[in-house]
Amino acid sequence: MDPIKYIFEKPALTGRIARWQMLLSEYDIEYRTQKAIKGSILADHLAHQPIDDYQSI
Repeated sequence: MDPIKYIFEKPALTGRIARWQMLLSEYDIEYRTQKAIKGSILADHLAHQPIDDYQSI
């Protein structure tokens, strides 16, 4: 299991892990699966690489 996901989804935390959750909550971290990230990387890359001499069919 992913440690970040564990920290944010576990309802009752103890000691050091509870402190980590408190410290990490300051940074607005959102957990996203790797599949979601991989799909969005390709779309973002293509959106930032426009073709200047593009002609529609």
